Amino acid sequence: MKNTRRWLVITFVAALVGGIFFQQEALGLGQPAVTLGSNPIISFGGSVYISGNTVSESITTAPSTSDLRITDIQISVCCDNYAYGAVASLETASGTVLGAWTVNRNTPMVATMHSGLILPAGEELLLKGSRNNNSVSLRYTISGAYVQP
Repeated sequence: MKNTRRWLVITFVAALVGGIFFQQEALGLGQPAVTLGSNPIISFGGSVYISGNTVSESITTAPSTSDLRITDIQISVCCDNYAYGAVASLETASGTVLGAWTVNRNTPMVATMHSGLILPAGEELLLKGSRNNNSVSLRYTISGAYVQP
């Protein structure tokens, strides 16, 4: 009887201590949060030149089977010495604005978002821009992961 009580007390204390030391906080990202495949990470970059007042260029398309959660964005303006900057936006081809920023020359816009911007499955992602004065290039780097729609 004493051995059974001792065993129950030891088991209870061990479970209590284990629960305290191994407890982890859950992080809820909302929908969609489940990544796809063995390496769902995507990263790409490029440059869009604005010689007229505005530009709209397709930079990627989400696969028809998964959404693209964009978590990291860097946009910079280059190269004309007299250029002040530009306004840049990421939009879907169907017209949804995912984000818009004013980017000043020599000061890149950097955004890291835990929940991210969602490009729906099958949608085309456009980088749109308008210049403040002289011709400029919008240089961009985007990364994220493919997730379940």
